[in-house]
Amino acid sequence: MNSMKEFAVQRAKMKELSGCQEGQYTVIRFDEKEPYYFREMMMVQGEEEEFLPSGSEIIHVGTFQDSVILGKVLGRILADFRFFPYKDNRVHFYSWDRKKEPVYVWNSGEHDLEVDTPHGWFLVPAGECHRMGPEPDLPRLEKPTVPAIDRYCVWDVKVDEEGRVSYRMPD
Repeated sequence: MNSMKEFAVQRAKMKELSGCQEGQYTVIRFDEKEPYYFREMMMVQGEEEEFLPSGSEIIHVGTFQDSVILGKVLGRILADFRFFPYKDNRVHFYSWDRKKEPVYVWNSGEHDLEVDTPHGWFLVPAGECHRMGPEPDLPRLEKPTVPAIDRYCVWDVKVDEEGRVSYRMPD
């Protein structure tokens, strides 16, 4: 995000897409062009708003599977959402902060996104924002019993001479 104006526009768009204008809610935005799919997250509780842009997530680089932790900023725990990204445009939440519900997932990418939550497994169409829980507004999908081994993804992580980190999905 380059400016406060862009930030305000994104915040307004997240409110509009979720259909929530007041109260408590969380919007998590995904885009397949972003590293690990995460774009940004907004948490609203009454008059208080927290906006976490891309780059605020914590990446846990694993031996077999990387994971993403959302909601920890400068030592403060604002929320606890954790997910595994898969290279077939799918995310699996293994930690879901029910205190931050209702939670909406906005897929701003060009391809549909499969989202696995404690409330079920859903297909969020490209360009749409949907409530994941409680009381999801999408039909639940049937989960596969055993995920294919080639679905797991460890991203290529590189650090340049100036300490900048870049991520790339392996071929």
